[in-house]
Amino acid sequence: MKKTKLLVLILSLALLIGGAVGISVSAAEGEVTSIEIYKKNVSFMNEPAIVFAVLHDGDAENVSLKVWNTEPSSDEATPDYTVTDSYTDTVVGEVCSVFAVKGKHPKDIAENIWVQAVAGDIKTEILRYSILEFALSGMALDDEWYDLYKSTVDYSANVQKAVGYTDANGKYATDYAYVSIEGGTLPGGYTAGVYVKGSTVTPLYDSEAEISAWNVESAGGRVVYEKDTAIPVSESISISPSKTQTFADGTVPSGVIVATVGGSASVVDMERGNSTTKVLKFNTVAGSADNVIFTFTENTPESFNVTVFEADVYVNNAGGGSAYSFDMFLTNTATGGTHTYMQTLRMGNSTTLQLADASSTSSGDSGMVRSAETHVAERDQWFNLRIEYYHGDRNSVVIKTYVNGNLVNFTYDVYDESGNKTGNTVTTTDGSTNFYGYRRPDVDTTGDRKPNGNITMFKFAPYTNTSANVYFDNVSFYQTTIAE
Repeated sequence: MKKTKLLVLILSLALLIGGAVGISVSAAEGEVTSIEIYKKNVSFMNEPAIVFAVLHDGDAENVSLKVWNTEPSSDEATPDYTVTDSYTDTVVGEVCSVFAVKGKHPKDIAENIWVQAVAGDIKTEILRYSILEFALSGMALDDEWYDLYKSTVDYSANVQKAVGYTDANGKYATDYAYVSIEGGTLPGGYTAGVYVKGSTVTPLYDSEAEISAWNVESAGGRVVYEKDTAIPVSESISISPSKTQTFADGTVPSGVIVATVGGSASVVDMERGNSTTKVLKFNTVAGSADNVIFTFTENTPESFNVTVFEADVYVNNAGGGSAYSFDMFLTNTATGGTHTYMQTLRMGNSTTLQLADASSTSSGDSGMVRSAETHVAERDQWFNLRIEYYHGDRNSVVIKTYVNGNLVNFTYDVYDESGNKTGNTVTTTDGSTNFYGYRRPDVDTTGDRKPNGNITMFKFAPYTNTSANVYFDNVSFYQTTIAE
């Protein structure tokens, strides 16, 4: 067996591969009984070439790599060639046999190959990969090797332009973006690949009952798309299942609890941008004790450090009181009791909405967030509201509020029932230092004051003199782990 070690740049990319591990069987000494394509990378010796780290038991001499230049109909199809030479290396803590396939001319880095690791009757699933996917997926990581990944793409595009070449799509390497998905597949049954910028992908979900929408993450942030929707690819994106409530089926979900006296709640059609979508309409009238409560849209993990509420909101004054206000609680009680946190959404003038990190037990308007400074929305406009409550003791609890992706509120003060400050002081976006976060703490036998921290619902409660229509869309409420 050839033992010459290729000049290979091994990067710790931790890119997981869907490999079919072979069944365990009784075996003679050295016989392979399990096999997995563990990692993949690119060699930069002469022409760039993809390398695959194959994790297996038994002797390396028994392992080979089938390679197809076009998608095979099955693993019984005759490969274009088979790689038998490999060398042993430790890749991300695992001892593997590393196989290098034939190199590609720099202009051809978008060309896919299909590979399968084989040892007798034991084999992996067929894997699709390309040098362009290697580079674009690496760019999406945005780690210390970003310049290498980007230069690979740029170099290929420059070579293509120099020799007057475009690929089968009439594109250069720089015209592509990387797409990956969890909880579903992309067209063709793959979980990752490269797609022309300006195209769309429509994910297929593994289980309709578990998918209500898709979270699409990119460098520009997160967007939620309803299932069965074509998702545009303008940059590299990652797609994952979302339990976001979109109200697309026309009914109020069971996780939304509405208590109305004179008001009402229903799902209605509403124009958003250039399309019509179904949204939750909450109507409250002056003199009523109306409220709407959202419960968790996703299961809570065993460990978490933050509770997140996010929704698109639209407020329209329906007449009645000259102004209107809404208290927004992170709480575990629908009526009265001990809340964990409260913020107020209200009219600052005839058109402008304001957020106040304040309550009836604080001093006046301390902590008011002004729209002119922090992009809080105007009346009759959709805006995205996101509240992150980082759990902790009175010295470590933090609450961050975002409007349209902009951080408008950052507080870590904690007050006791008497309104006395027990935590830290922070200068807020509007210059105030008395930044009140309503947390009505528990009191233990030692008299130590603590944030409540018990959150199972988000309560939206209008003042009794408020008469307004409030619309909600793309609601998500969950607990997870986020680094501060």
